[in-house]
Amino acid sequence: MLVSYQALQAGFNQSVPGALRLTDTSVDTVTVGDALATMTVFKRGDEVTKIIIETVATDEAIHATFYQLFVKGLEGGMHWSSSNYYHAMMATLADHGAHTGVNELGIRAEHVYQAHDRIVVTITR
Repeated sequence: MLVSYQALQAGFNQSVPGALRLTDTSVDTVTVGDALATMTVFKRGDEVTKIIIETVATDEAIHATFYQLFVKGLEGGMHWSSSNYYHAMMATLADHGAHTGVNELGIRAEHVYQAHDRIVVTITR
């Protein structure tokens, strides 16, 4: 388990614009975002098992919605910050490969460059 959905919702929502906030829900997947980036939260009951963020690999997308979701919402709102995440993203952008960053809490963010200029970040523990 990464975190409880209730804790994720509380920390994340205080750090992102209203349009990107997580809703109260009993479904197993919750998706927020826009045309530039989306974040899907996978959960079992109140336990978040995985988070996937998909973004267009452009400066506009990365500095806009991806930044709000990953940096403001997860790193800031959840206090999951790590320079390892930044280095993994920069390496992925540079070589179009796959790179993983892990923070001191053991939360892994695997950044994978996919065809059609998309980056998928999978967050697990």
